[in-house]
Amino acid sequence: MIRPLPDIQAFIAGEHERAVGVERLARRRRVKALEMLEGALDAARSGLAADEPAPPARGRR
Repeated sequence: MIRPLPDIQAFIAGEHERAVGVERLARRRRVKALEMLEGALDAARSGLAADEPAPPARGRR
């Protein structure tokens, strides 16, 4: 059985520490969400740059 972090924190340090586990889990989820959003933003920026038309070619006609 996989136990959530707050349950593990309460088991190891006592029930009064469950809130610490809840906060640690929330912080970790926020960090992971921001990393994912930054990656998506970078990918979107790269895609937009690739979609821009190329400048007209110069040279002989």
